[in-house]
Amino acid sequence: MPNFVTVDNSTREKLFQWFKYLIYFMIFLNVFYWLREDYIASAYTFREGFGWQQVGDVFAQALDTFAWLILLIAFEFETSVLSDEKLEKGWKWVLNAIAGICYLFIVLAFLGYVKKFNLTMGFEPLSITDGCAAVGQYLSYAIDLDEYIALTAANCMELTGTLYANPAASMITTADTHMQLEWLATAEVINAGAWILIVLFLWIDMFIQLRGMEHGRLYRVNVVCKFLLYSTLIIVCVYWGFEGNFMDFWDAFLWIVAFFLIEMNIFKWSEEIEAEHLEEEHKQESEHAL
Repeated sequence: MPNFVTVDNSTREKLFQWFKYLIYFMIFLNVFYWLREDYIASAYTFREGFGWQQVGDVFAQALDTFAWLILLIAFEFETSVLSDEKLEKGWKWVLNAIAGICYLFIVLAFLGYVKKFNLTMGFEPLSITDGCAAVGQYLSYAIDLDEYIALTAANCMELTGTLYANPAASMITTADTHMQLEWLATAEVINAGAWILIVLFLWIDMFIQLRGMEHGRLYRVNVVCKFLLYSTLIIVCVYWGFEGNFMDFWDAFLWIVAFFLIEMNIFKWSEEIEAEHLEEEHKQESEHAL
């Protein structure tokens, strides 16, 4: 009977590991999707080209996803792959250095989302209600937050009613789309900001584990803060799902699952540390008894 239980637990652990790596791989594939989306959008948002200093603005989504993926892998190594002994021997500093570089790119991507938000806020209502009257004045037509097409005589008839335009970007859109752009850009900024805060609280979590402070006030406050942040991320994810932005929804869903798996790593790590402490206490009690 014990042999069957051991095999079953081992199989369950392997399945859990393969599931984690499958999630990580799907996130990796999303990097290429966002790279393509950002590049296509840049033809309309950066008409005159861009330099290295604007890479964070142009490829905000791809850069954000890639940096987060590397950071996720660093968390995986710290919370599951490497032993506490290896972390204490210097690996923790290596992982911290990698994480520091990732944070730099994550902040750059966050600023890119803020600039995209500013782009949506730069739209102003027009006096004209016929999109064809804007042909020649504005170069592109905003369909979605990251989807633009050239404004031509062939598609200008789609623009009717109250129209909005961003003169700086030479872009025009409808009132309904303009409102949607603002909401979607706001959701991106909230989502990116919430993830940055979650990482901060995850590092606090790992600090708590290594210091054996799992039952203190800091731990309880940390749990509440993470609960509120994850709730925010879920709300944003559901919003993207209802708005019909499947890739935004799918990407957000994968990240929530991925960090839930990291949380499970930390929980398991905590159990192992507690078991080691209990074993040490029993050993000391046995020595005193002798």
